[in-house]
Amino acid sequence: MALVKMIAKDELPFSFVEAEGFLKFMQTCCPRFDVSSRRTITRDILELYQYEKGLLKSVLGASKQRVCITTDIWSSIQMSNYMVITAHFIDAEWVLHKRILSFTPIANHKGDGIGKLIETCLIDWGIERLFTITVDNASANKVAIIYVKKKLANWSVNSMVLNGLYMHVRCSAYIINLIVQDGLAEVNHSIASIRNAVKSVRSSPARLQKFKTCVDREKISYEGLMVLDVPTRWNSTYLMLHKAVVFEKAFDRMKEDDGHYVNWFVEDEGEKKMEGPPSNDDWGNARSDDLLRKMAEKMEQKFAKYWGDSFDPVNMLLFVANVLDPICKLEFVTFCFSSIYESRKVEELKSNIKELLMKLCNSYIGGSDVRNSGGFCFGDIHNGSSGGGGGGASSSIMYLILSQIAKDVLAIPVSTVASESAFSTRGCVLDPCRSSLTHKTVESLICTQNWLRSTLLGKQIIQPTQEETEFYKVIEAEFGRPIVAQQEQAAEE
Repeated sequence: MALVKMIAKDELPFSFVEAEGFLKFMQTCCPRFDVSSRRTITRDILELYQYEKGLLKSVLGASKQRVCITTDIWSSIQMSNYMVITAHFIDAEWVLHKRILSFTPIANHKGDGIGKLIETCLIDWGIERLFTITVDNASANKVAIIYVKKKLANWSVNSMVLNGLYMHVRCSAYIINLIVQDGLAEVNHSIASIRNAVKSVRSSPARLQKFKTCVDREKISYEGLMVLDVPTRWNSTYLMLHKAVVFEKAFDRMKEDDGHYVNWFVEDEGEKKMEGPPSNDDWGNARSDDLLRKMAEKMEQKFAKYWGDSFDPVNMLLFVANVLDPICKLEFVTFCFSSIYESRKVEELKSNIKELLMKLCNSYIGGSDVRNSGGFCFGDIHNGSSGGGGGGASSSIMYLILSQIAKDVLAIPVSTVASESAFSTRGCVLDPCRSSLTHKTVESLICTQNWLRSTLLGKQIIQPTQEETEFYKVIEAEFGRPIVAQQEQAAEE
């Protein structure tokens, strides 16, 4: 089992167990150990996946945990589309957890298809309480969330909070990237020229060596050479330009001394020409303050479209998260609004947030979301007093409903980065040497690795503390609700 976990956790090929070096190592350190074949390892990976899935499923089921999810789609070298679904939740010890629940093929990027996969995943995991879904701005995702809300409405009245009105969360990182990419459109030609120049000198060891010679002859002092950007990641584009402008004279010398460098920009016998080589204007654009100002203005216009005067695209639960911060609370959030908007708008936003807080409170009181219930106190969310004393556990005891709302709201991911990170692992799992893996094996490898690398989950998510136990006894006496007995039974199960 330790061997299987090592292969899953460290992204080793199944053939590792049949490698001569590993077999020799095992013969030396533990001759009696019977090393499994790659076929046996494949079977054991699937069994380990089912075992770990059962553990996580029992924890989520026993705690009746409400979860937030993120999802994204990626295309493999097999030309297959995979969709990942990641769950986010805060446990009884106030530890934030992220777990990949599903990494499965999807036929297309249509909204109904995405929604059906989310529904299937929730049913498979026995998750009946969904809080939010964080997705990028693709129109298909809006359709998918409408589909999910429609299906959850048929499950039970407690499947969604406030009828799923605040279920849709737009990925902030995706929006920021759109804003910046829109600004970079001003210099698309120049960026493409410089990118192709960097790609050219990095295309072979011989070409790179020629470039280093040009650098030395131009007497350019440097620490490390250029980096090639990922066009969809604007910060990597900045790093590429920041490094490349240092070597402008070396690129010019390459253009003079190396005919292959210039010819590299022409492909398919002249039928298609790439942008470049970079001209003086291109290098000027890469370091032009005037151009940067125009770019910033364009970005500001795009920013206002998403996060300007209208808060329609913004999920109000994100403001509730700030109110629940003991350092911020409602007064600080109002103060921040006042630095941006006129007083009428500030009062409107403040009123909307307070109204949402009361709706949340009433929803949790009226439904079975009030897990470990007893007190219906909101505490002092208005000003800066700390209310519940020191520590999350003490506050949880004094403000049980508020603490449950806080656990759900503070678990909301503001971006899909957690789901996108799964696609970093997929490159190792689905490399050219493993492109024939079945979809189920791929999902088993990626999910199991995520679970093995994550923070441990155990009974602490459902086991009450001593202080909570005493508090529950008081509530039992007043309301006649056997909370502790239910908790202990759930823990044993």
